[in-house]
Amino acid sequence: MLQPGRVHNRLFTVTDWVPTLAEAAGFDTGGAQFDGVSLWKGLLGETPVARPAAVLGGGANSAVFHGDFKFVEQTTGQNTCQFLFRIFEDPNETMDVKAEYPAIAAEMLATLRARPRGQADRL
Repeated sequence: MLQPGRVHNRLFTVTDWVPTLAEAAGFDTGGAQFDGVSLWKGLLGETPVARPAAVLGGGANSAVFHGDFKFVEQTTGQNTCQFLFRIFEDPNETMDVKAEYPAIAAEMLATLRARPRGQADRL
């Protein structure tokens, strides 16, 4: 049972709702594969599941969430901009920290490129 007043400060995306609610309800998903992960144990205060990077968006605008970071790629016409944010320290995404964490930005870009996103990747 969830305890009132408890704060959950880990990444939880829209893709995590179905697997989390299914586990909470004890629903047998029949081995279905979900894009998200169940975060039910973490909500209960138990050791949270190891969360892989979450890729959201498509086409010309996509984001990768992993740990404390969010990598964003936006394409308008022939121009592509990339940003890296520390989402828990900077929830309004005002400070691009890509220059401070180039290895993390490169890793998150590789994760983004590994997922097909539609027309923007075929330019």
